This record gives sequence, C-alpha cells and structure tokens, in this order.
Amino acid sequence: YVRKLNSENPERVNVSVDPRGLLPGEITTHKPTLFLIADARNGNYIEKMRAYKNLATQQQIDTVRQTFLAGLRDPNEDIRSRVMDLISWKDSAWKAEIPAIIPNLILTDRSPAVRAKAIQVSTRSNDERFIALYKKACRDSSYSVAGAALNALLKVRPDDAYTMAHTLENDVRGTLLESVAKVYAAQGGVRDLAFFHENIMRCFKGRRAMMLENYCTLGRRVNNADQDDIMIQTLVQRAKEDDAPQVRELALKQLYSLRTDLFMQAAQTADVNIKNKSNDEAVRIQKIINEIIQSENNKDVLNNLKINGVQ
Repeated sequence: YVRKLNSENPERVNVSVDPRGLLPGEITTHKPTLFLIADARNGNYIEKMRAYKNLATQQQIDTVRQTFLAGLRDPNEDIRSRVMDLISWKDSAWKAEIPAIIPNLILTDRSPAVRAKAIQVSTRSNDERFIALYKKACRDSSYSVAGAALNALLKVRPDDAYTMAHTLENDVRGTLLESVAKVYAAQGGVRDLAFFHENIMRCFKGRRAMMLENYCTLGRRVNNADQDDIMIQTLVQRAKEDDAPQVRELALKQLYSLRTDLFMQAAQTADVNIKNKSNDEAVRIQKIINEIIQSENNKDVLNNLKINGVQ
C-alpha cells in the first residue's frame, strides 16, 4: 500500500510494504509449482503467503495438500490461520482429513486465534461428531475460543448450547459474552432476560448494540407484558442517553419496530379492549420516538433513521 509520509512535500510519496503482504492488486506469479511449494515451506512471511495463495487452486495435487498440512504447523500463528482459510475443506480430498486435523488444532494449538478459527472451519461440515469437542472447547481458557465453541454448538445442537450457556454465564466477556447472548436470543426464556439487564452496560459501543439487539429478539419472542415494559424503558434510556451513536440508532429502530407491531396487533384483533390498548401504547411510543429524534444531534444517526423509515 502507499502512504504519504512527508506532509511538507506532498509530491514525495514513500512506498511502504505491508508486512502482511496485502497489496492493492492481487499479485499472481508464474513460478512452477515446485518453486511455490519451496516458498511456502521455506520463504519469509510474504513469500509464504503469496505461495499459498497461488497454490490454492492446485489442492488436488498430493504434494500441494501436504504443503498446506505443513502450513497448519507453521511457527507463525497468522500463517496457520490464513492457511486454514485457503484450504478447500469441502473438496473430497480434504473431507477425510477433517476428523484428524481439526480436533488436533482445536485442542492443542497454542494460539487462541488458531483454535477459534479451527472451530469455525469445523462448522462448515455441520458434523455432530464434533459435539463433545465443542463442549470441551467451551471451557477453554480463552474467551474467544469458548465463544466460537458455543456458537458451533448452537449450530449443531441448540438445546445443548442453551444448557452450556447457563453454566458459563457468570464468567463471560468478549466473544463468549456475545455467544451467550446469541444463544439466549435463539433459545432462551423469560428468566434469561436478566442476563441482558446485567450485561448490556458492561459492553462498549458496537458490542453493546449487538447485546441490545439480542435482548430485543428474546424479549419479543417470549412476549411477556411485564418484561415488555422493562424492555421499552431500557430502549428509551439507551436512545436518550447512550454515548454510542450506533446504540442510540438501534434503540430507536427497535422502538419503532415495537410501535409497528402494536399497530398491526390492533388492526388484526377483534377484541376492542386489546385494540384500544395496543393503539394507545403504539401512539405513546411514537411520541417518545419523535421527542428523542428532535434532540438527536448526530447527522449519521438521523440520516440512517430516515433511510429506514424511522420518523
């Protein structure tokens, strides 16, 4: 990539090589396969990554597959992770290797990033043989690995993921916090709303927005009148007071969605009492939305709300 390092003389541009080998254009090389294999095994970081990228289309060749296997043992954790992304795991030649390779990476690789990546790769096969492995990885010392394992368990065995989330919820942060929230949004009940009340404000900005969205997903699914009131109060507070624009925006969108649901409920019911109650509550929420929008100063938030029809 190119960076201007001399602000006094803008015509002088210094070229700095990205140490990760990420350049504006995709560099292809016409080296013979054997030379690429040699680079992948013995080159520096950039040479290795360029070699693996150019070898990615030749994985039907045994020696190339063996080179990728060697890449999964490379001393550099970033190379191990990137090699996993380049392997065509759905190809028949690799499918037979998955049960031997992936569990070993999940359980023994010294890098949390690689262990988490291996879990993500394993979910592509949706293989129930990994369930016991996922449960074990949910206890990993790394929150990112444990979170990836819980996400994987949710995909193949949702009920087990829900049970596991309850055993983990008292010591969660980062990716694991997000994963528990995702499990509760999909599988939880009324009692699990307390998890969000306790943890939403422990998160920062984008992660807090994600927590709020999962909280609303669960709240609307359980459809508990008392909890609905608490959810509306929470959304109003976040929309008014949160220091993160994306959280304020999301809270207003969720309020608008609740308002829309109430109007629809009123239109569809024959019960006059329910109709009047739903209409009154929808009108009340709309007034709150209008007041908050009037006091919102962030132009991006206002534009995004307008684009999404929230007004």
